[in-house]
Amino acid sequence: MSAMDKLAGIAVAADPARAEFHFFQFAKGLSEFRQGRFGSAMDWLKPVVAEGGDAFRTVQASMVLAMTQYRLEQVEQARQTFRKGTELADRRVSSSNIPEGRWNDWLYMQALMQQAREMVEAQ
Repeated sequence: MSAMDKLAGIAVAADPARAEFHFFQFAKGLSEFRQGRFGSAMDWLKPVVAEGGDAFRTVQASMVLAMTQYRLEQVEQARQTFRKGTELADRRVSSSNIPEGRWNDWLYMQALMQQAREMVEAQ
């Protein structure tokens, strides 16, 4: 078990009523994806994307969910999830309107978008 997996497990053991809980779910979903546990990753990521809320988190989770779907050979769903995530990014998050203190979230979002683009739109 990796350190990231341990920390994500501790985070999701928190009270689900906490305002940050969807961030914790995203971290757990990302950890599951990175370890190749795609079914579990999807279980953690879908509620995060469905909840919406924080645009950075939603776009990041959408990108990881798209890559997860792709790995599970759900290619068309992966492309749809990727498109929805990039549309949200275009509407709500651009380099010209990043709130103070959120540059790290914007950069991380860009990295995940690039990784998802390379995987999902490769063909």
